[in-house]
Amino acid sequence: MLSNISNFSNTADYLPILNGVIFTDLIVIALLIGGVIKSKVLQDWYRDLSLSAVIADVLILVLGIILARFLYPYVFGKQYSLLKFILLAVLIQITHDTLFYLLCTSVKRGKSRILDVFKDYGKEKGAGAIVADSLMMISSILIASYLKGCSLNANLIKLIIGVYLVPYMIYTV
Repeated sequence: MLSNISNFSNTADYLPILNGVIFTDLIVIALLIGGVIKSKVLQDWYRDLSLSAVIADVLILVLGIILARFLYPYVFGKQYSLLKFILLAVLIQITHDTLFYLLCTSVKRGKSRILDVFKDYGKEKGAGAIVADSLMMISSILIASYLKGCSLNANLIKLIIGVYLVPYMIYTV
């Protein structure tokens, strides 16, 4: 069963949200390792920036979900809809991606290693990069909504397993 993770005041949701995002990122890395996702730039992203890449991936999705949690009652009222929550989070993510792309293109190549990788990824994937990020946001929310129904103990164990797997996965790419 999928639970409501839209209540900004419910701090107990942050653990399942973090887990949902970490497992989404692990799925993406696994798909990259398995050749399902084909992207030289994404391989370089994880290979060259390793843990920093994962931290950036995870935290931008968590921040997007936090912003969606904050804005949800102002946009949709108190009545929860998973679909509306996902749509709001994806809109926030698309807005972020667009603004971030503008920032990346305004910074001269060579000034920031991480921004240079984003420029390369934008060239490689084009609008597909936004679609991929949207799918990651949707997956993160769905997994988090499921994990909210699990106990604190189960979520802590999942967090430990997810964090444990990260270095093995990123050093396999």
